[in-house]
Amino acid sequence: TMNDATLVRAPQATSAPIGEEKEEQLLFDNDDLSIPVEMHISCESLLDRNHIGTLDPLACIWLLNKKTGRYDLLGKTEPIINNPNPTFVQAITVKYAFEESQNMRIEIYNGINQREKLGLDKHLLIGSTEFLLATALRSQNGSWKGELIHDSGKNGIVRIQFEEHKKNLSANLAKIQVEGRFVKMGHMFFRILRPNDKSPELIPVYQSESSISPANAAVKWREIKIGTAKLFRDIVSFPLALELYEHRPNGKHVLLGTHKFAFQDLIGNSHTWIGEFGNITFPSASIINRHSFMEYLLGGCNIALSLAIDFTGSNGDPRDTHTLHTITEPTNQYSLAIEGVGRILQDYDTDKNIPVLGFGAMPPFFPSVSDCFALNGDIFAPELHTIDKVMECYRSNVGKLTFSGPTNFASVIRYVGDIADFYVRSNLPYDYFVLLIITDGQIMDIEETKDEIVRCSELPVSIIIVGVGDQDFSAMDILDADKEPLYSSKYKKKMARDIVQFVPFKTFSYNPHELAKQTLEELPRQLVDYMTHKNIHPLKDNAIPRSLPESLY
Repeated sequence: TMNDATLVRAPQATSAPIGEEKEEQLLFDNDDLSIPVEMHISCESLLDRNHIGTLDPLACIWLLNKKTGRYDLLGKTEPIINNPNPTFVQAITVKYAFEESQNMRIEIYNGINQREKLGLDKHLLIGSTEFLLATALRSQNGSWKGELIHDSGKNGIVRIQFEEHKKNLSANLAKIQVEGRFVKMGHMFFRILRPNDKSPELIPVYQSESSISPANAAVKWREIKIGTAKLFRDIVSFPLALELYEHRPNGKHVLLGTHKFAFQDLIGNSHTWIGEFGNITFPSASIINRHSFMEYLLGGCNIALSLAIDFTGSNGDPRDTHTLHTITEPTNQYSLAIEGVGRILQDYDTDKNIPVLGFGAMPPFFPSVSDCFALNGDIFAPELHTIDKVMECYRSNVGKLTFSGPTNFASVIRYVGDIADFYVRSNLPYDYFVLLIITDGQIMDIEETKDEIVRCSELPVSIIIVGVGDQDFSAMDILDADKEPLYSSKYKKKMARDIVQFVPFKTFSYNPHELAKQTLEELPRQLVDYMTHKNIHPLKDNAIPRSLPESLY
């Protein structure tokens, strides 16, 4: 155990944890011959040749798509503030195919304004390098290094440590509560690290949120929820380390100490680490048998899609070419998003009846602008059978609407939340509802929307937001809640789980499959999180009754 305070360049302290376990992406993974490989990324000696004054790096991994000739984005790490030598907590997974030559590229950006979800054009490129996955995997101890090159020359070193995401590892969940009491006031956070599979070198797998600690008062971080495979490779005696930091706004966080332990030390014991800073305690730790997304699907779980479309005036006149809802062309950004995402989800919907809602316009059958109306004109029966019928209704009605505003989400979210709540109260636990919102602009009812999202976080609901056009989507970062859980002033509580995913359409507009993949990547985890949270186990056979409550509407 190390007790001396040390000044270090640590990852950015955030208000939400980094590294919480996410369910393996199963909507698209059908090739048993491919091997998932996790990439842990770090950098050395990054240079600020753009003279911004600070380096807030984030890493992006791309894979060459041989069909399109373009590089598809596999994933991004979290940004780290003011650190030329970052070690990222968020790992990125690639599916290694022995029979293919897989060309990859890694890019390191200076994440100015930390707005990584708004598109990489918001950042400055520090440098990039390309490599073959097979060659990199053969590096000594599974650790590959490359030089980051930009127009101005060499801008640093990037390192990737590879680990096989072994299929024989369990999907079980480890839950750990960590508390602390410190001799002085400060903002404290911690990281948990473990050895790499091929070397004793430690890699970070979890980072807590930053919590303020009054002097000699207890602080309690959010309960850790992380897969046992990710945390200790399903071996409870696997060596772990906890690094405790005092947060500094400039990114130069102070390392207060390092504590070595194993998960087995925490089970059934109130484990305590005492140092000069105070003490850290682990009052509880347990392993939860978590079922997989596939088990719920095979057990008959139904994913019911609802669609909400933005018809506000900022979309432009649909009769004009190049507007977002244009009817002068065979397709537009809205129709591409509806088809790209909707066709995937309808395959998991038993009856394929999709409620289609609109907001921000005055329909011809309604006397005023509405925040929630049925596109087919019947709010008591807004369903359309299959995406083909949805597209027919959209194309035939978009020109009949009077576009207006404002952009409000709360009503359409409440509509789907009410349906989900009715199913829960009717004891129908195996229906999960997905609301796809397609919008072009800045949301106006942010507080009311937060209230409805927090409410839905306790219900079988996920919300997917696709942003079309070039408007400011900064509010979507807040709703996505990757960094900080939403708080409802109406319900006086934080969201129970993460249920919102935002994707900017233009980033993947050239590739409908990649758009659908990026949009839906969090859905399996969100469904499993809900079922686990409510202690709902998958059925052993696909024999779920499908009779719907007559009083639904």
